[in-house]
Amino acid sequence: MEFNVDCPIPTELTPSNITDNGFTISWTSSADCQVILGSNVVGEVTTNGSSKTYTFTGLNPETTYNVTIKAKCGTGYVEQASITVTTAPLSAPTNLKVVNTVWQSTSGTATITWDTIGGITYEVDTAGNTKTIPYVETGLAVGNYTVKVRAKKGDKYSDWVSMPYTISNTPAPKNPQVKYAQNGNAYNVTVTWTEGSATNSGWTVNGNNVNTKSY
Repeated sequence: MEFNVDCPIPTELTPSNITDNGFTISWTSSADCQVILGSNVVGEVTTNGSSKTYTFTGLNPETTYNVTIKAKCGTGYVEQASITVTTAPLSAPTNLKVVNTVWQSTSGTATITWDTIGGITYEVDTAGNTKTIPYVETGLAVGNYTVKVRAKKGDKYSDWVSMPYTISNTPAPKNPQVKYAQNGNAYNVTVTWTEGSATNSGWTVNGNNVNTKSY
């Protein structure tokens, strides 16, 4: 016995939430549906009203994918509709910081950190030298620098992000302390510190609403 099964083609295929590693596809169909990415079946979506969604993850950045939705007709998936979706460019590293700069006798070092994501590698470029993390720049002379970092996945790269920093051979003061004492309608502020090196020729103290003082 044969049955005439009404199986309309899925409609209103719409991509959303597009990132550098995935996206969501939604469509309208009264039938159960099969989700295909390229030539691979990746999921089954059963009837839940007429509106359905499926979210793809773990994809590559800046890559165009063909998504096919097949509606179930009787015992097989027959009627289908397709759409192409391109993922976003690879996101640049975030929270880039130069967490420590140290002068060691004749040269300086700088330690650079940023937030990492699984499956992503990173490149650091300082003064034209490309390196991978973990990243500590050594052998630096006194001066101003800019570190640049970018993300890499496969053959795709993010934009560079950058952070300036300075290498100095003058040790910073140690154990700074600030004490306040009321004097009528005003306050006296006392700032104390320990010298970082006997070779320092002087100090400068400044702050908000405070006249700069040199010692």
